[in-house]
Amino acid sequence: MTLPATLDLNRFAEFAVAAGPGGGQALIVDAFGARTGFQRHRLPPGPLRDLAMTLIDEPAQAGHRLAQASFDEVAALLDAGVISPRTGLVDGAPFASLPLMPAATEPADRASPGWRLARALCPPIAVLDEFVPTPVVSGAAEHFVADGLVALDALLSERLCDGLEQYYAKLAGLGLMARAQRGVDRQIAFSDPAGLRLQRLLQPLVAAIVGVSIGPSYTLACRYGVGAVLPMHTDRAACQYTLSLQLGDAPNGAAAPWPFHIVEKSGAVRDILLRRGAGVLFLGRERAHGRPALLPEMVGGTLLLHYIDAEADRGSDQSDAPVR
Repeated sequence: MTLPATLDLNRFAEFAVAAGPGGGQALIVDAFGARTGFQRHRLPPGPLRDLAMTLIDEPAQAGHRLAQASFDEVAALLDAGVISPRTGLVDGAPFASLPLMPAATEPADRASPGWRLARALCPPIAVLDEFVPTPVVSGAAEHFVADGLVALDALLSERLCDGLEQYYAKLAGLGLMARAQRGVDRQIAFSDPAGLRLQRLLQPLVAAIVGVSIGPSYTLACRYGVGAVLPMHTDRAACQYTLSLQLGDAPNGAAAPWPFHIVEKSGAVRDILLRRGAGVLFLGRERAHGRPALLPEMVGGTLLLHYIDAEADRGSDQSDAPVR
């Protein structure tokens, strides 16, 4: 492993101090990495945590202190998101665009990890704090039980879609979304702060429709390129119940949704045209689904919220396989 020549504190990170399981204080790191997405790390009490705290407390001396650190220490701090390569410009945007968020004396938000960081990156995403899910549409649960899928209109307001679109555009512009590696032209973000928050807020609605107790699995935000095709497929174990949300709007207000193909219980392929703010809830492991080529007048911004039965083992299956 070769370490980057120039390193600095990660400007896309937030730090908090929490009580460790065996006493002492652990460092909680919520961090975006260039092209690696968002992750939460926990550094238990010990030399590595002490080094991280020194860097955070004395940012002006970070470069000098890192020059004295061992290879293993620097590699571990990179993996934990405490430090990052000093890349200057990423896709035309200043990489170090935020003031460093200092270590807090209270635990980081467990229900919405990284939410304060997301709002600092893109203030319009704060509209999600006002979001109140609409009641379950009459007949939705019956449709879902009968065929393992149901289309849901107007789940998200125009204003919330605007905020989410600006937020993911900001992540992409800063190089904080990963490029997919399995043949589909798209940028992706796994379990980012806004996706996780919306997933929690919509969980009661999804549970009411599927009729069982569920828990969150992971989220995936996707920005597809023109011409992108999503082949028909079924999903991995972590995608038992999937809510696919349409975020983008067609250019100049044109009514040109990107068709969502899904196989019904009868075996017929159904085309669902999701308007902005609408979604489709379906059994991702059972219903084959996909998308045709994305045309220039269409938009390919989607947010996928995955859930599983509450008693199931969530695991950490977030490999880059074709998903909506």
